[in-house]
Amino acid sequence: MKKIIFTSIFIILLISCSKSDNDNDNQMLIDCANFRIALLNFDSEQLNIEVNKLTSDLAPSPDINDRIGHLKNLDILIERLNSECTDIIAAKECYACIETNPVQSEIKVKLDSFGIQIDRIIDINTSEADILKSVRVHPKL
Repeated sequence: MKKIIFTSIFIILLISCSKSDNDNDNQMLIDCANFRIALLNFDSEQLNIEVNKLTSDLAPSPDINDRIGHLKNLDILIERLNSECTDIIAAKECYACIETNPVQSEIKVKLDSFGIQIDRIIDINTSEADILKSVRVHPKL
């Protein structure tokens, strides 16, 4: 009887661990259509939802060359944006260049809308005490 209970508990734990791994994978997927619409319409709320799906595991890791600890994370976020949504080009505009509290970084995003190149800037919170987070989208000035 103890073997049956132990085996049942083991199987339940195994299944629940498998489900949580899959949930994390799904959480990392950005909805490119929503992301694109948010960029075009300057919809920071929707944009933050999509971008923050890609930042949930990007905690700061400060070192001697990066006291804030998000330089590599910003590069990872840009790689993820470019690999998830292939019709959008993301590039680092600047790192920790907006002197707010906490400091923010900028990602430049380019996309095509009916043959017209659209340029946007995404402000990213690069707090040394928290994961990367999208703050807002605005035009490239």
